Amino acid sequence: MSNDKTQFVTVVVLNDGETFTDIQGCSVCVVPLEQYEETIKNGGDARDFEPVVEIELDNMTLPMSRKDHIAFEDSLARARAIARRQAIEGEENA
Repeated sequence: MSNDKTQFVTVVVLNDGETFTDIQGCSVCVVPLEQYEETIKNGGDARDFEPVVEIELDNMTLPMSRKDHIAFEDSLARARAIARRQAIEGEENA
């Protein structure tokens, strides 16, 4: 069951709704469309891309105002409450 010391991990979920991984080492890349299409056509993978812009997600921090920080903390508290409720419901249905 969840408690106030629940630890979380940030994950990236791909658009197929099934593929996911923790965010560590992930990045968002902007690549030319032609390169993207050629990579797919030739059975390549993401290592073949030569991005013109790459944002490393595990190193990305966004500055927050106090108001945004409070809103973030509220959202996190709601997420924890939902996780606790789902854990309890899962135990009841087991």
